[in-house]
Amino acid sequence: MKIFVSTPMNGLTDEEILSDHEKVVAKLREMFGNDVEITWSFDTNWPEGAGRLWGWGRGLMAMDGCDIYCNVTNMREPGVFNGCEVERIAANIAGMSMLELNMDDLKEEIQNEQIQDTPVES
Repeated sequence: MKIFVSTPMNGLTDEEILSDHEKVVAKLREMFGNDVEITWSFDTNWPEGAGRLWGWGRGLMAMDGCDIYCNVTNMREPGVFNGCEVERIAANIAGMSMLELNMDDLKEEIQNEQIQDTPVES
C-alpha cells in the first residue's frame, strides 16, 4: 500500500514541515503498519525561478501509483491551501481512497502519550 501525504507548507519553516511530517508518518504507520510506503511532495531543491505550478506538478507526480490520499489539516492556519486542494481534486478524480488527519489532534495525542510515559515522583 502506498500513501501520499498532502500537508500545508506555506509559511512554515523546513523544520516545522519536517517535524509535522514525522508525526503524520508515525500515525500512518500505527494505522497501517510499518510496511506502508509513504510519499509526499516536499522538496528543498526547487529550480531557480520555479513557481507554484512547478510545486503543484511535483505533488501530482509524487501521487502517481498511490492508493490513498492523506490530507493533513493544520489548524494553525485554517483554510484551504491551493496546493493541497489541487492534490485533493486530482486524487478524487483518480479514484484514490481519501483519509483526513488533523495535525492538532496528532500533536495533542503525542503530548498525552508523553505525559502518560512520564514517571510520577513520590
